[in-house]
Amino acid sequence: FIVLGDNRDLTLTPFISPITSTLELRYRQAYANGDLELNGALTQDRLLPGQLRAYVFADAGFDLADNFKLGLALRLTSDRAYLLDYGYSDVDRLISGAHLTRTRDRSLMALNFDLYQSLREGEDALTLPPVIVDGRVERRFRPGIGGALTLSSTIDAAWRPDTTPGPDGRDLLRLGFAADWHRRFVTGPGLVIDSGLGLGIDGFAVMQDPAFDLLGYKAEPQAGVTLRWPFQRVTTTGNAVIEPVIAMAWSQRYGSDMPDEDSPSTEFDMGNAFALTRFPGEDRSENGPRLAMGTSYSFTAGDVVGAVALARVVRLQPADFNLSSGLDGTLSDWLLQGRIALGDGLSFDGRTLIDQGYGFGKTEGRIRWRNDHVDLAASYVFLPIDPAESRTAPMSEWTLASDWRINDQWKMGFDGRYDVAAARPANAALRLGWQNECLAVDLSISRRYTSSITVDPSTSFGLRVQLLGFGAAAQGQTMRRQCSN
Repeated sequence: FIVLGDNRDLTLTPFISPITSTLELRYRQAYANGDLELNGALTQDRLLPGQLRAYVFADAGFDLADNFKLGLALRLTSDRAYLLDYGYSDVDRLISGAHLTRTRDRSLMALNFDLYQSLREGEDALTLPPVIVDGRVERRFRPGIGGALTLSSTIDAAWRPDTTPGPDGRDLLRLGFAADWHRRFVTGPGLVIDSGLGLGIDGFAVMQDPAFDLLGYKAEPQAGVTLRWPFQRVTTTGNAVIEPVIAMAWSQRYGSDMPDEDSPSTEFDMGNAFALTRFPGEDRSENGPRLAMGTSYSFTAGDVVGAVALARVVRLQPADFNLSSGLDGTLSDWLLQGRIALGDGLSFDGRTLIDQGYGFGKTEGRIRWRNDHVDLAASYVFLPIDPAESRTAPMSEWTLASDWRINDQWKMGFDGRYDVAAARPANAALRLGWQNECLAVDLSISRRYTSSITVDPSTSFGLRVQLLGFGAAAQGQTMRRQCSN
């Protein structure tokens, strides 16, 4: 640990063994209006003989004049497997960029520049696209007719270095303007009415793709009204609320065809079940009249808290959603979502889609039990085939994470992930720790079988020794006695 001044320092960590020679570094610097941290490593090993391997992760944030905030991020690595080989990160796409924002009471300004580097086997980073620019200026007003009026202007750009005509070389620029008005009414019987009107106008240029016109436009008016009628029951032991919901919406898109860069994949959950549109981006639209209907039930009974919700969408015109979203066609799947938390530290939450044949679509569930000594969590996810999400076979997976504090000195934990569809484990890790007032020792063994980055399995062993008497005690841990320096 090298002190370079009152506001900056450098930490160097060398590793030398018959298999690898690695030098890790961390540089930190504080400024009057922000901070910078850089982490990286240099390696020569037997995995890639004669090749220098390295990575750099840097993050910086600054408070600028006039309430602007600037965030900077840099993510670079020499090869696809380096981060995973050395346990630095398991991400399979690296995002570097600059983000400038200003948020005020009734206004928002944001400009983002992102550069993507793919580490996935078989994915060409040059066609992601690797360069994305987007900006937004938004202003909210309170007009005399009541409600809230929001005016916004946006810019989006996607650039690919490939010059081949077609999707692999396509570049896109879009400029947009939108106006949205929203107002909420509450009637005497308690019926809540949310109404809204909107108009979006976009102009765009599509370059290096003969399937689309060079210049085009899109205009989309929309209107909607949502009716909610909550009923509450209060007792001496708790309360319950049931809320039926009906959302009626209409929109129609006019203009030119444009490629789908920002809405190829859509999720259906209670966050967008009653929204005007369920597409996450601007390139796709739901046309014509549609109706979303559902109900939710929530309750508290002593230490028990729970909720369950059900929703479905009906349209007159089919919508072009990705296959596994449950939203394609004129009649969506049923969305069932729920959660419950018991007073003894046990909780569960989950979401599933049920199609017209009562088959299950996308499904996820999590269960957790936590107390002073045990923290046990398990999750399950099922994803059906969906070419839009690059999934040619169903995916089904269990994940387990556990920690057990045996006593003041001993602790152990186990993490694992099992691929049900492939009938094989994906990774597993076992941890064992011992600690007294002066010393902490952690042992670990982990086995990685496959990943999106590499198909080569590997086993890692770890040993860490901390001399607690030379600094602060381990975070989150206290001992009855303290070691003297």
